[in-house]
Amino acid sequence: MRLELDLANHRPIGAPAMPTGTEIVPFDDAFDAKLLAARNAIFTDNWGSAPMTARTWRHTITASPCYRPESSFLLLSERNQETLCYLLCTELTDTCTDRVYLANAGTQPALHGKGLYRAVFTHTLARAREQGYRWAVLDVDATNPMAAGGFYERMGLRRFRTWTTHVLSDVR
Repeated sequence: MRLELDLANHRPIGAPAMPTGTEIVPFDDAFDAKLLAARNAIFTDNWGSAPMTARTWRHTITASPCYRPESSFLLLSERNQETLCYLLCTELTDTCTDRVYLANAGTQPALHGKGLYRAVFTHTLARAREQGYRWAVLDVDATNPMAAGGFYERMGLRRFRTWTTHVLSDVR
C-alpha cells in the first residue's frame, strides 16, 4: 500500500488526542532493549511470528543500513517509559530515497482500538512529509487479524500491487 505525501490537495490525516500520561518520542538507541521486549510481547500470538533475539533485532531492524531512526517513533508512558506503541521506518534501498517504508509497527494488545497507533502513524507521516519523502509505503497481510488493511485504507493509503505466498501446511 502507498500514500503520496506531497500532494498539494492532500487532505491531512487527523491525529487523535494523545492519552494523558503518554508522549511520542523519536527512536533512540537508549530505547532499543525495551522496544525489542515490547515487540516480542506484542507479537506473541501472531501467526508466523517468533520472538527475536537482541542480535537478530539489531542486525535486521535497528542497526540495518536502511533503518531511519529519525523517521521512527514510539509512544511511551511518561511515568515508566513503557513502549505502548511504535512505528519504525526504513528506506527500501540506497537509491530510492523518496519513499519511506513503514516497516515495523505494533501496539500493546490490551491497548488496541484506543487510537494510539493512529496517533503514532499520523505523527510519523507528518514528519516524513517534513523530511522530504514523497511516498509512504508499507506491506499488509490480507489475513491480518487486526484488519490492518482497512485501517490503512481509512488513512488514505491505496493498494498498488498484491502477491500471494503459498505455504505447504503438512510436510511428511
